[in-house]
Amino acid sequence: MEKLHTKLDILRKEKSALEQEIGENDQLGEKVEIVESQCEQKSEQDKYKHFIQDQEKIVRLLLNLAGQLARAENAVQSLNNSTSPNIKKLTLEKRERLQEKHEDAKVLKENIDKRSQQVLSMLESRLTEAELEDYNYYIKMKSKLTIDYQELEDRIKLGEEQILELKKSIPDSKC
Repeated sequence: MEKLHTKLDILRKEKSALEQEIGENDQLGEKVEIVESQCEQKSEQDKYKHFIQDQEKIVRLLLNLAGQLARAENAVQSLNNSTSPNIKKLTLEKRERLQEKHEDAKVLKENIDKRSQQVLSMLESRLTEAELEDYNYYIKMKSKLTIDYQELEDRIKLGEEQILELKKSIPDSKC
């Protein structure tokens, strides 16, 4: 129990450091968003703004669906001969629906990657080399930090669930 609490403390400190890094990247993002004002047409500004918003949403969607799909796969794997046919059917259908949603999300990710190239092409003629480097770094780190944060959140949640289950299994626990 003590090791789990220590591990959770470490994870929470990592989360705090990661939140600070996300904040710093967001500050860079605000600096980079000045790029939007350099777009000549309203449609270019909209393309840039929507790309930035959609990128994070799609990364979060993929992470969420991947987690749900993993849990659904575990549920399918835990089915046995004594499980009712109705439960088996529902569990398999849920996994199939999640697989379809995950595939759809992958298509969205492919589309956002194509849009990324279009936005980059548009910005190459408007930005200095240093501004372009900042933009590329911001975009790359935005996705990476989103993924890292979600993974850390999942690990913290798992640790908290493990502690809760351990407390339940130990009678008269004072933990």
